[in-house]
Amino acid sequence: MVSGAGKRTWASGAITQSRLLRLLANPRIRAEAVTTRDALEILTRLTAAPGHEYWSDAPAVVDLAAFKSVGFVGHRQVTDVYSLSIAALRKGSLITFDQGLAAFARAGMAGDVELIGMGE
Repeated sequence: MVSGAGKRTWASGAITQSRLLRLLANPRIRAEAVTTRDALEILTRLTAAPGHEYWSDAPAVVDLAAFKSVGFVGHRQVTDVYSLSIAALRKGSLITFDQGLAAFARAGMAGDVELIGMGE
């Protein structure tokens, strides 16, 4: 995300932060998985970095238009659609590795998504 002053910023919320902890500590996802304590330390350093802001996860699910979309069809989409909706409400972009989530957003269901590769 780029602020009006041209300064690059990024945001996270409770769901995003808990997902990162899960990914960092999961040896099925990362061969170099770390302990949950180490994962929390990494998260702490990341969120203390300049340009980070915390986005609270306040909107109620029933109030978010993306959940009423015909593209929302399965249980595996719930957290992704919620995260995408928060980014859209904040006029931000959701950065993801998930091609399916990017396709959901491109279909006009909600928000803006930036797809990144695992090696980036």
